[in-house]
Amino acid sequence: MGKLDYTFKIAGTSHYQTAIKKIMNSPDFSENHFVLKRDPENEFDKYAIQVVYCFDDRKEIVGFIPRTYSKTFATKYDNYVPIAMQFIEWNVSQSHTTIGITIRVKEI
Repeated sequence: MGKLDYTFKIAGTSHYQTAIKKIMNSPDFSENHFVLKRDPENEFDKYAIQVVYCFDDRKEIVGFIPRTYSKTFATKYDNYVPIAMQFIEWNVSQSHTTIGITIRVKEI
């Protein structure tokens, strides 16, 4: 079986629009400042993995790995299997004010 490698839009971005807009418009924006963080206490998904953006002085949650993939990646994460995340693009719709984010998450 090959290593996991998925590209998808992160879930829950509608709840984090203020943070996403600050990040998107930040003059210090860097694709390398996104990290993954397990959230086992999440009331909606015990396998939840947050997507977090790290500023120098604070961290902002911007969404979650979709539930479709969360159990698979949480199992790897919890067993210390190295996982990498790559920012792919902002998803800005002409008809909506919600901004989404597409990322690639893979086992390395």
